[in-house]
Amino acid sequence: RNALTHNQAYWLATLTVEDLGREDLRPEPPAADNPRRYDMFSPANFLNYVPWAKALELILDSDPAAIEAHDRRLVERLLEGLDRDRFDISSPEEEERRSALIFVSHRDRGLNREIHRHLERMGVDVSFRRGELRLSPHFYNTDGEIDRVLEALHGSA
Repeated sequence: RNALTHNQAYWLATLTVEDLGREDLRPEPPAADNPRRYDMFSPANFLNYVPWAKALELILDSDPAAIEAHDRRLVERLLEGLDRDRFDISSPEEEERRSALIFVSHRDRGLNREIHRHLERMGVDVSFRRGELRLSPHFYNTDGEIDRVLEALHGSA
């Protein structure tokens, strides 16, 4: 370990799932005696190569413009269906700045962690990032799934 040169820490290797949900996220480099100090981004992961390659083939075999249109439509459906009296959106809403990453927060931010757990129990795949809920509809999602997300959100807290 003393012979190794440390030149950059992979910030995600320093965090836990709980860390990613914190609002005060400030990654710190691992201590010199911590093996995570030498973790690198994208280490060779041969077990994931085949599914990764198949996922890329699926995307490349699809029409990118159709994927983009589908994603935009799903995001629009999510934004239009969200109860704005209860939820705020912190990600850009203007179409030219919008992406498929939608960050949602209950007006009472203290409820977000419980809402996250509720969504997970309902089978909704959502991330908890910096105290907010991150939804990311993509071309493999359906209108019905967006409706189910909205129903689960509105049935929470």
